[in-house]
Amino acid sequence: MTGKDPQTSPYSKKTVRLRVDHSRLELLVAHDLFSSQAVDVGSRLLLRSLMEESPPVRILDLGSGYGPLGLGLKAKFPGAQVDLIDRDALAVQFASFNAAANDMIDVLVYGTLGYDEIEPDRTFDLIVSNIPGKAGPGVTQELLTGAGCFLTPEGKCAIVVVASLAEQVEDTLEQAGANVLLRHGNKSHVIFHYTIDPPADRAKSTSFDRGVYDRTQVLLSRAGVTWEATTTWGLPEFDSLSFQTELMIDVLVNAQLTGPRTLVVNPGQGHLPVAIAVQCSPSFMSLAGRDLLALRTSAANLGRTGFPDNSLDQHHSPGFDSVEGRFDLVVAALPGKRPPAVTLDMVRDCADRTVEGGTLILGGRSTTVTRAVESSDLGGFVVRERSRTHGFSAARLRK
Repeated sequence: MTGKDPQTSPYSKKTVRLRVDHSRLELLVAHDLFSSQAVDVGSRLLLRSLMEESPPVRILDLGSGYGPLGLGLKAKFPGAQVDLIDRDALAVQFASFNAAANDMIDVLVYGTLGYDEIEPDRTFDLIVSNIPGKAGPGVTQELLTGAGCFLTPEGKCAIVVVASLAEQVEDTLEQAGANVLLRHGNKSHVIFHYTIDPPADRAKSTSFDRGVYDRTQVLLSRAGVTWEATTTWGLPEFDSLSFQTELMIDVLVNAQLTGPRTLVVNPGQGHLPVAIAVQCSPSFMSLAGRDLLALRTSAANLGRTGFPDNSLDQHHSPGFDSVEGRFDLVVAALPGKRPPAVTLDMVRDCADRTVEGGTLILGGRSTTVTRAVESSDLGGFVVRERSRTHGFSAARLRK
């Protein structure tokens, strides 16, 4: 998946319009990103609550998606410097494109988990966010209160949440000593404007290293491979393996590989990379995917197996542009509910990254795997094994 031009990307879905005062923005949106049909009600409500503000100098859009909040505020306050951040590399890619397509300068777009990758001396007059509804209580608290470390003395936060989260947000802000300046909402969404001081005991380590995202510890076993993992909020398979992962581990074990140079695409909680590390003792492993949390979680769980840091790299990207070289083993979890063109583009890149004589393992919904296996992009591969259960499938192919 090249991922260089969102206009020609298989993820590209449509252009939505956002009017802010006398400006009209055209925003390219992607399949899989939040509010891909139109700018969502919550974001519009939050933007309207900020239209009478005095011009801020620096704005942070936390969890920007394709950019409606941050770029909407940039249209209102063209002299402001705006940072748009998101853990999803696809969001980063489309937000960056939308900033350029709307001729906006002084806009910085980058990937991060919460505030983790923001330079510690970087501060903002206004931090805005459409807080995700399923982030987990510890993560939500971090997003709400961590802002205090990056606000200027006169700065404030403005957030929108689904109505069901409003009570939790109020409690969190009260316990953190925040000063709520505005609370306004309707049946579906609630807006909060508030100021907050940095926590007195704020650690210098990242929120991920402090365990903010940690959900539970599990002991897992499949096909004779056993491992321990610390799973995180916001990712599936936090307490058990999916049928898809079970099938992929089965065909991996049957391959009887030793020491392969390995690429794992969409590593999730890290169950597949860890199973590979335990079963195959790879000489080197690359993790690639859009979700920075999945990459961090997988790397941490690999570290718990004793897998050496200098034999691992991570690539936070919608595609494989930054991945160097080719691999003896390529393992890809094919996501469901995506346009066929997205899946086939991923499969094409996986095929290109597999050495002659190498092994490619694909897992996903049975229809998705069948479409991949029958595509012309895998014409040079031979299917060695195919397993199915409960509508899911895994295939092991040799090039």
